[in-house]
Amino acid sequence: GATTLKLTKEFTKSEFQSWNIIGIVEGTDPKLKEEFISAGAHLDHVGMEKGEILNGAGDNASGSIGAIEIAEAVASSKPKRSVLFMLYTAEEMGLLGSNFLTEDPPVPLEQIKVNINLDMIGRLDGTVKHGLAPISYHTMDRNLKKKISSTAEKNPFVEIDWAYADSMVNNNRSDHYSFHKKGIPSVYFSSGIHPDYHKPED
Repeated sequence: GATTLKLTKEFTKSEFQSWNIIGIVEGTDPKLKEEFISAGAHLDHVGMEKGEILNGAGDNASGSIGAIEIAEAVASSKPKRSVLFMLYTAEEMGLLGSNFLTEDPPVPLEQIKVNINLDMIGRLDGTVKHGLAPISYHTMDRNLKKKISSTAEKNPFVEIDWAYADSMVNNNRSDHYSFHKKGIPSVYFSSGIHPDYHKPED
């Protein structure tokens, strides 16, 4: 006969205030400036554990400062397209900040052509063997992969670990996934998990 399985889960719902941070560099081309490249990183970490502060230098102060440095460089380069820079809150609680931004976006979602996410980019002893791995959810958008490859070829100091990236397909553990769910080509760059991940030593 038929088998019925019933699962129940108890949870406590709570509300809290937290903030995403957004900055826009307007493009210079009259038409292309209506298209946005979005780039960002999560600025939160996991707080306290057994009376010790988990500072999150690698996860994800490294990505946050990376996004700020890129924003500074882009602001002085006068790009044709507009660039939307975001520091997401509450990633560690389930991608809450980036999910909120994709549900209530600062610009229409159809104008966001790609999302670039930086999460844990600061360690050389991570699981990525060399440089950074561009990790996507499911199959990476072909044009995005081609653009990453051509950019790396033009910049020999940028090393890309495609092997690690390919081993992490279907990774939904960072903020790129919120954009992927909305059909926006997305990628997150990472140097991988390091020995101090989610520990006070980070």
